[in-house]
Amino acid sequence: MKIFKFFSFAIIAFTLTACTEPAPVVSDFNGDSVKIQESTLLTGANPEEPEVVNQASRICGTRGRKAEYVSTTYAPNNYYASHLFLCL
Repeated sequence: MKIFKFFSFAIIAFTLTACTEPAPVVSDFNGDSVKIQESTLLTGANPEEPEVVNQASRICGTRGRKAEYVSTTYAPNNYYASHLFLCL
């Protein structure tokens, strides 16, 4: 009976953690621009998503600049999009 409870708990825990997308991450920063990588596995890419904009603003803010969205490139086989922001 203990083994059944353990496996039931493990399956529930795995199911709940597998349903979330990873947070957007900084993939490149050169002082004048920043690329934010976002997963597109469960949802489409959205450069206006608050998490994406906050990451870009945080990184550009380290130089006292504001982040301005420029473009998005997609990697369809890898299920992610890279959003390019200029630090102005």
